Amino acid sequence: TVDPTWGPTVTAEAADMAHRALDYWEAAGNQALARSAYKEAIAHLENAVRLCRTRGDERQTLAREQKIQLQLGQAQIAVRGYAAPATLAAFDRALVLASAIGDVSLELPAIFGQWAGQHIAATGSGELAQRFAALAEAQPDVGSRHVGWRMLALERFFEGRFKESLA
Repeated sequence: TVDPTWGPTVTAEAADMAHRALDYWEAAGNQALARSAYKEAIAHLENAVRLCRTRGDERQTLAREQKIQLQLGQAQIAVRGYAAPATLAAFDRALVLASAIGDVSLELPAIFGQWAGQHIAATGSGELAQRFAALAEAQPDVGSRHVGWRMLALERFFEGRFKESLA
């Protein structure tokens, strides 16, 4: 099927209406994600990222790109896998943006994406689990703390530190 936002997106971008085109690319990416059309979602979200990068370094633009990078990471997981370079790159960029914004709650999903990729690839994810758990402890959201504890438990389990994992 043809994505209904494709026409207006290209038209808006060609008419030098970057803000409207960005809205359309992001909406198209979200719609593709909702339909599990992950390759389409990647294409649309990559175009949204491209336009975000032309809009400057305002906090609102950085936050928008950060959100799009997280969605792009999720789509990349479905197409390429957790440990694929493109997947990790999306989560790496999301973390850089979250750090630039200075919002720890935005850092957590990016760190989790990095951790999941490295954990699955068995390339040393313990530091990321510790970082996530430490940041989550300072958050009011209990769910983030539980995720951090689970990450630490998995790390300890795969290190053969079973008692620590259970605790």
